[in-house]
Amino acid sequence: MRAVLNMIADTLKQRALAGYLDHVYYHHINVLSKDANRALSRAFYERFGPILKRFGHDVTEDTFAWNTRAALDYHRQVLEHITGITKKL
Repeated sequence: MRAVLNMIADTLKQRALAGYLDHVYYHHINVLSKDANRALSRAFYERFGPILKRFGHDVTEDTFAWNTRAALDYHRQVLEHITGITKKL
């Protein structure tokens, strides 16, 4: 029973996180000017790029600058990976 509840909770969490990322991207990032988007992408890459690389995502600053939505999805995948590791501890 516990395994079933964990699977349901994980699915709900993934849906909520994906919905949140869509909301952030479409309502706050996608509407930015190119210069503002580039500045945000650069700051995001400086902060999270090394973490994403450590978990196997081959990302560069251009990945963030030209496909911010994909970069957010990479970030989500890393968070899920870290969550999976902590559950095993």
